[in-house]
Formats: sequence, C-alpha cells, structure tokens
Amino acid sequence: MRLSGIAIVRCAWMVMSTAAVMGFTKCGADRSALAKSSSELTEPDTSASDTIGDWQIQQNYAIFAPVIERLEKRGVTPAFVDMLMREPKVKFEESFVKINVAGYLKKADYSHNYNEYSIKQNKEFLALNDSLLRVCEERMGVPKEVISSVMWVETKHGKYLGKYNVASAYLSLALAVQPENIQKNKDALRTDHADKTKKELEELDQKIEARAKKKSSWAVDQLVALEKMQAVSPVPVAELYGSWAGAFGLSQFLPSSYLSWAKDGNGDGKINLYEVSDALFSIANYLKVNGWGDSEKAQRKAVYHYNNSNDYVDAVLTLAEKITTPSEADSGAHVKPARIYSPQPLPTPGH
Repeated sequence: MRLSGIAIVRCAWMVMSTAAVMGFTKCGADRSALAKSSSELTEPDTSASDTIGDWQIQQNYAIFAPVIERLEKRGVTPAFVDMLMREPKVKFEESFVKINVAGYLKKADYSHNYNEYSIKQNKEFLALNDSLLRVCEERMGVPKEVISSVMWVETKHGKYLGKYNVASAYLSLALAVQPENIQKNKDALRTDHADKTKKELEELDQKIEARAKKKSSWAVDQLVALEKMQAVSPVPVAELYGSWAGAFGLSQFLPSSYLSWAKDGNGDGKINLYEVSDALFSIANYLKVNGWGDSEKAQRKAVYHYNNSNDYVDAVLTLAEKITTPSEADSGAHVKPARIYSPQPLPTPGH
C-alpha cells in the first residue's frame, strides 16, 4: 500500500523528530516521495495555530527532502535537520536560487564605498575604536585601516547586516541543482538576454547547469558547517540573519569561515560576530591566515580570498589608503605591518 503525499510527509516529520539516535527513516515509502511539491498537500484548517505550525514543518520536510538526503550522507544528524525544519523562519525562497546561480551576470558597483562620506565614517570609526584596532593590528599584522575598510564594505560597520535567514539561504540554494530550478534559471536568463544568439544562449545554459551544481554543493558544505557551528556559536544558528549569500555578522562570515578563522576579540570565551571586537579580530585573522603581507600581490590575494572580486579588492584597498594619514604611515608609535597598495590612479570619490 502506497501512502499519500501528506501521510508520507507527516510520517517523516514524526519519525525524524524522535530519531536522533536512530538515523533517517524511509517511513514505509521511498524517501523520494517526500519531494512531492507542497502544492500536492491538502491545505490545513488555518483556524488552529498548532495545525499551522505542523503544516509548516510538513512543508519544509517535503520541499527540502532532496537536501535532507544529501545531508544524511554527509553525517548531519536528524536532530539538527529537525531543528531547522521546525524553525518558523526557515522556508524555501526561490530568489536565493536565482541570485546565487544567475546573479554573476550582474556586475556589482563598489565605487560608493570610498566616497567622501565613506572616508569620513571610517575615520570616525578608527578614532572611536583606536585602542582595540591598534591591539588587533599588532597581534595580526594587518593595518587597522584595512580592517576598518573590510567591515565598511561588508556591512557599513554593522548598519546593514542583512535581512535573510541564513539557514533558509543555504537550504534553498542546495535545491538549485533540481531540474525544475535549473530550468527556471535558464528561462529567466532567456528573458533577460533575449538579444543573445542561439549559440550564446546555449553557452549560458551550460554555465547555469555548471553553476547550479557548484553552488548547490557549496550550500550543502555550509549546512554541514552550520551544524558544527551550533556547538560553539552564542547565537542560535537557525536564527542567524545575513545576506542572500548566507554571510552573517559585522564581518559577513560564512559558517565555514566562522569555524576556520573567527576569533574571540574581547576575551569572554565566545565568538560573536555581531560584536565589534570579535568581528574586527576575525577579519584581521582571516586576512593574516590567507596571506596578507608586504607585497601588493599578497595583499590583493588576501582580500580577494575574502570576496572573489577584483572590484571588491580595489574598493577595500582604495578606501584603506584614503583613510591612512601621513602621520600614521610614518609613525613608529605602533606596528605598521606593510604599506597598503591600492589601484593607481586612485578614482575620484563621489558625493
């Protein structure tokens, strides 16, 4: 006897919520049955709040079934998956699939990050956090102007932290490799690039397929890291908010970056990237470990590792040089690890 779509999903939800030590269960039917579209499920009685909660959980298990299966193979525990599926803020967002896979065709403009307003704000930030930044610079060997610049480009020193649920971003992106989502991205590109030739569109189709596979795999990696992060993060990982790419905190780290490079900057035994001290030390450590040094090549490589964009690198280093005063550059009062190189000639800042 084959169970109906809603019966299968409800069975999976009930079993997985109690199966932390038993592993994942097929629930009397093939796991692929869980991937049925939520549109096939019968709408609940919305007059009961507890039923609405159950319905959301069922939807999450149904929609994310292909991702859950991949996470199981990577050793992610059923308890962690169930925690995510029960989180009210966790849901599928098609926009994450589109922007992360097809968004590469739209070039970001970073030039506003070194205009007069940005320079003023960073100089004020340097003055306000001078003692902390000097300690950070001396320990990590990265100029405080560069640390400040990275945090400015990423979040404007914490003013813009992102509005997207991080777990939702990764769960949704992990579904990018599903045939229906690949086709949606192809269709969207054909609409946006109707002027392309048939050959050019075919080439774009191939890139979409390749990027969907790469980004989906990357998203699963981040979900695996998110479970490991759960054990040490002072902020519940299901409640993290950040960018559409899943980056969070003042430093906009990924879960894998948090595990590899995040640092406790205030000595409280915790690493909270929503705190200025921890975020600053984490940025500096990231750049240090990834090769920051005396040469222009080393500096550009380290910043490029933070964000794979030459325009991003140019913005960070341009701003850093503009906020470095001659007295600081020549002073022996504190360690100045290296001259900051930036693109030449420097762009004229706008207003």
